[in-house]
Amino acid sequence: MPKSLPMTPRPNSCFITNATGDALDIVSLPDFKLVKEVSMEDWGAGLNSVSVFGGVVAVAVEADPKSDPGRIVFLDTTGDYLADVPAGALPDMVTFSPDGSKVIAANEGEPNDDACVADGDGFVVDPEGSITIIDFGAPATVDAAAALTDADAHIASFETYNDQKDALLAKGFASSFPEQRSLKTSSPSTSPFRRIRRPHT
Repeated sequence: MPKSLPMTPRPNSCFITNATGDALDIVSLPDFKLVKEVSMEDWGAGLNSVSVFGGVVAVAVEADPKSDPGRIVFLDTTGDYLADVPAGALPDMVTFSPDGSKVIAANEGEPNDDACVADGDGFVVDPEGSITIIDFGAPATVDAAAALTDADAHIASFETYNDQKDALLAKGFASSFPEQRSLKTSSPSTSPFRRIRRPHT
C-alpha cells in the first residue's frame, strides 16, 4: 500500500511508492497510466516515502537489514537518477521544506527482531532514531540535486538530550521504551514540514 502520493503539475504526474516492487511508480494524470517504474534495488531493500519540489524527487530507501543506514535518492521528474546521500536507519517521511531549500527525513531506527540483551536495555541491534537534514541553501533544482554528495547530508540524533530524558518524557516526549536509560529508542516517524507544506506550482 502506498504511503505517500505527491503530485507535480509539470508534467502532470503522480509519484507512488511501490513497496512490493521496490520501485517508484510514475503515473500520468489525469488518466492514471503507469509511465515508468524506477527500481530502487541499487540503493536498498524498500522505499518508504517520496516528496517532490521544483522538478526534484526525493525518495527515502531503507537498507537490508532495516537496522543499517538507509539512503535518500534524488531523481528528476522523469525518473532519471541525480544523486543519493546517506540517511539513518529506516528513513521515512522524506519532505521538502515549503521553500524547497531543505529536505528532512525521519529515521525511525527500528530494532531488529532478535531478543533483548541480558541487561534488558535494548535489542541485539537497536539503531538510534534520528533525523536526516539536507540543506540546498536555496530552492532545490535539478542541477543542485545532481551535485549533492554524502557530505551534504547531516544526521541529528537525540543523544544530546539523554540527561534530560525524564523531564522530556514528563512533557510528552515519545519513546518506544521509556524505561530504558537513553533516548536512543526514540522513533521519529514524521516531519514538522508535513503540517505546513503547501503545493508547489
